[in-house]
Amino acid sequence: MILAGDIGGTKTNLAFLEVQGRELRPVVEETLASREHSSLDDTVRHFVSAHALPIDSACFGVAGPFKHGRCEAVNLPWVVDARQLASHLGLATVTLLNDLEVNVYGIAALAPEDFVVLNAGAPDAAGSAEMTFGAGKGQGASP
Repeated sequence: MILAGDIGGTKTNLAFLEVQGRELRPVVEETLASREHSSLDDTVRHFVSAHALPIDSACFGVAGPFKHGRCEAVNLPWVVDARQLASHLGLATVTLLNDLEVNVYGIAALAPEDFVVLNAGAPDAAGSAEMTFGAGKGQGASP
């Protein structure tokens, strides 16, 4: 069973996922208010104890820059530490990724029918263009 999460300043989405062939199937998902918990460890402990499922591995996308497996969350007073979280979960390792990096990995899993054109634009448009890709408050930056 995989424990996965999307950690943001407003909400934390957590899920237990089961591997089925080349796909992941959600077993249970929950959204928690991030600021109602003192840390990611506390949030995860709450979720895990509520569902009591075995954990084989864990991965979390966090809004903020990382260095040596640690992140000071951008919009929360949390320091997220991969080693500490792994210890609390009884795992050898926990993978932490910047939330923007997680989005980039996820694009490869999408099929053409998963995309929607929001603005087709004009084929003969003139002028400058600005392109922004999903950068939220975490901005995918490294310290």
